[in-house]
Amino acid sequence: MTERTQAQEFLVVEVGSQHFGFSTAVVASAVAPGDVTPLPFVPDYIEGLVNVNDRVLALLNLATLFAMPATSDIVRTELLVLETGRVPCAVRVDRIVAKVDVDDADLESVSQGEQAHQQLDNIAHARFNYLDHTVLVLNPALIGELVSSREPDAGERGILGRHQQEDAQTAALSTCLAFTVANEHYAFSLQQVVEILDATVTTPVPGAGSEIEGLARVRDDVLLVISLAAVLGLPEEGAGHRQILVLELDGLRYGLRVQSVTGTLSYEEDSLRNIDDEEAQVSGVLMQAGQLIGLLSPERLITPARQQRWSGLMPRRRDALTRQEELTRDVLEVRMGDDVYGVPLSLVRMISELTEYDAINPDQHALVTGAAHIKGQVLPVVDYGRLLNCSNHAIEVNGRGAWIVIGEGDEEWAVPVAEARQIRIIPESAIEAVDDSRGRFVSAIANVNQQLLPLLSVRPLTAAR
Repeated sequence: MTERTQAQEFLVVEVGSQHFGFSTAVVASAVAPGDVTPLPFVPDYIEGLVNVNDRVLALLNLATLFAMPATSDIVRTELLVLETGRVPCAVRVDRIVAKVDVDDADLESVSQGEQAHQQLDNIAHARFNYLDHTVLVLNPALIGELVSSREPDAGERGILGRHQQEDAQTAALSTCLAFTVANEHYAFSLQQVVEILDATVTTPVPGAGSEIEGLARVRDDVLLVISLAAVLGLPEEGAGHRQILVLELDGLRYGLRVQSVTGTLSYEEDSLRNIDDEEAQVSGVLMQAGQLIGLLSPERLITPARQQRWSGLMPRRRDALTRQEELTRDVLEVRMGDDVYGVPLSLVRMISELTEYDAINPDQHALVTGAAHIKGQVLPVVDYGRLLNCSNHAIEVNGRGAWIVIGEGDEEWAVPVAEARQIRIIPESAIEAVDDSRGRFVSAIANVNQQLLPLLSVRPLTAAR
């Protein structure tokens, strides 16, 4: 085995015709795109808000930010969740190319004025070469500034934009999610909102109060949907676009149906007029751009009496701490032909763009089908797609194919796949082990959103040593 040098690790992605790199230290996860809640009064590169693993994040489109032409042949994009050091955010890219190690000596600084687009010139701070492509390394802190909330200018409402540095004379800013109920303006602190959903069909609950709209199934959970207008004593709105804000209090989640989400806004703490009356449902009042906005408190809306009344209508959830402590397994989802499999992330050593390799003519039952040259190493090729008889499986170098380098101990193998799709975090309770008699190349079966995902095994490879 070739000894590896110490290097920085980057995730290489493609946007349009340009390759970008993010330090893997700031990439929290890579996920498939989901529903986006548009925001008014934001720059065009902010698509809106997305929910990723129970976090509401601003979604930034790199192609729009850098004024890149649309790529018509891209049918599927990816979202990266970045920990920017300011606020976490999601960025949309065309595809994930590879995870690479780059020596410090191969990183070049990027000078101001080198790039044609000003935003790109401001955010790209280094570059390196990868497979005849120039990869621009983006500064996550500067991306964080673009999606950080700032104090609105005169005449603006709820804009996400460049964060203004605070000094000793500048009051701390708080951010809230603004929405309308019965044509009146309200807000919750952004940290109190777990998720934003489009209004869905609910099942009525016999004997529930008039404020209860019913139960709604959200993925694998059941959510109690409550009319916020009824709780506030306001008239019901007419037909139109409706949304549900999901809040969590004392281990239970509640869906509050509102008229529409209007965006996020920031305010200085001393501009909030607090309402000390604990009987009042509004905890404070804000004046923004000539509008009076009532800041709501979940504790005042969902009183102990209401909790007692409503708790019997829905299943109790485990609290957030318990959910975080649940044992999970990180799995890289890959496609081979028409079939999808999972590779335990503990086995993945590297992801690299698929290249030509030296093939051999094995007998029908041979495991190794060739040798691949990947980053200075010569690795045996194990074609799981052939061994598992995946439908329409073919190794196509010109496409989205990738080498997945897997290993155990000192041994490594190169596995060709048609696509490295995303990383999934799967609860151990959703994974069933498979013994040798049931599947030679599969170690377990995971249930992911009612779809079965076989997990690949290296047992045949280690047994053949």
